[in-house]
Order: sequence, then C-alpha cells, then structure tokens
Amino acid sequence: MRKLKLASLFGIILYLSINYNSYAGVLFEKITLEEAIEKAKQAGKLIMIDIYTDWCVPCKELDKRIFQDTKIEHFINERFISLKINAEKGVGPELCKKYQVPASYPTALFLDSEGKEIDRIVGLFAKEDYFKTIQDYAQGKNTFSALLTQLQSGNNNPTLYFKIGKKYAERGLWKQAAQHYEKALSDQQYATDGTFWWNIGMAYFKIKELAKAEKAISKAIELEPDNPYLKEFLDKIKSELHKQQQKSFQHNNLM
Repeated sequence: MRKLKLASLFGIILYLSINYNSYAGVLFEKITLEEAIEKAKQAGKLIMIDIYTDWCVPCKELDKRIFQDTKIEHFINERFISLKINAEKGVGPELCKKYQVPASYPTALFLDSEGKEIDRIVGLFAKEDYFKTIQDYAQGKNTFSALLTQLQSGNNNPTLYFKIGKKYAERGLWKQAAQHYEKALSDQQYATDGTFWWNIGMAYFKIKELAKAEKAISKAIELEPDNPYLKEFLDKIKSELHKQQQKSFQHNNLM
C-alpha cells in the first residue's frame, strides 16, 4: 500500500513537471497558444502570456514578487490559462510580431478565449497596482478598447487622454502616444508632473521630434532635479539632435 501511494505521488509530480513550468506560484502551462485557446474555451477562462527574455532582470523580479504571491497566483490560476514565452526563442518572435509587442520586457498579454487581445501590462510596478490591473482586465475594465469607447462617446477628460497615450506607447505606436499626451496637457496636474514629461519626451524621441523631446525632458529635470536617468536621457537626446542638425546642414550644402 505504501509503495502504491509513493508511486501515485511520483506520478503526480511527473505530470506537473511535464505540463507546467513551475510548481509554486502561477501555473504556466507547456502548451501552444492554439491549445491554450481551446482549453480556455472549454474552461470558460481567459489567457495570460508572460513574455520575457533570459537577460531581463525585471522579468525575474516579476516571477518572484508578483507571480509567486499567494493571492495573485490564486486569482490568475482560477481565471486564466497561463503561458510563459521567451521573446527571442521558439515561437516568441512570431508571437511578438502578431501582437505588436515592442522590445520592452516583461510584457504580460491578456487574451480572450478567441485569442484576441484584451490588454497588456508592460514592465514591473507595485504589487497592489499590478494585481488591480489584472483584476480590472478580467472584468473588462480600464482596457484599451474600453478607454477608446469612452473617448468616442465624447469624454474629453485629460486623464483619459493620458491613459490612452500610455496604451499606445505600450504598443510602440509613438506618434499616437504623443498626440494623446499633448491633449492631456490642458490639465495642470500633468503640466507639473515630471513623469508625464518623461512619457511625452520618450514619445517625441521615438518619432524623431528631437527638439520637442529635449524641451520635454528638460522640463522633467526641472521638476525632478535629482533623477540621474533624466539627465542621461537628455544627453542622449542632445547627441542625436546634434547628429540630425549636422545631416540637415550637409544636405542643405549639397543643394
């Protein structure tokens, strides 16, 4: 009898090792996206895909701080079929292309049971905020599509523009991000927020509007003078702006 129990226990452990990436925390299944979609349909669940890379330090922190939290893992395991995909290996590059995931990790994609994106979480932040975002997405709240619906209904709240700008930025759609950030500037709370100026400065930098990027990051430094990353970014912008001006000068001389 004892041998039978041990054999059964070994069988359970072997099953888990084959079908899941870990025993503790969120259960990431070793199945394809197509299989996950089919399983989600049958179970009435949604899908979560954790996209990571081997070199990404925040990705490892996400595993430790978020996905092994008892409350969060219980919520995710109960409502989602979860996958863990390396962005640079196997099906990773193709999946990132399909869902327009820029090289920003970790990125957690949340899909419905048809494989359509509900929304995403990019990066790592406070555990409570991360969990609240997952809960919202599970209920269809504060998703990209929900925010766009609010905008289309005539809601011109600057906070809404800022939230939508961030959603575009998360997808690497920097021009749209900059346009929506600009509309949020009518609210004084953003005009005096260093983080806001960082966001809009990054958007300008990505679309090569370097003079605007320089002005935005200079404003961010004015509001957050002790932030060394802002100063490093400003130096990078100035360097790129100098190169851009040199090219323009050379081009004009050839005409």
